[in-house]
Amino acid sequence: HLFLRNRLATLPNISTVQSFFVLSETKSETAYPL
Repeated sequence: HLFLRNRLATLPNISTVQSFFVLSETKSETAYPL
């Protein structure tokens, strides 16, 4: 996750990337409740 985030950080659409990770984390938590 961190590696991909650092790689995508060079792209101009940082906010979109961050939103994507937030949605992914939310879906993961919903799919795999702890």
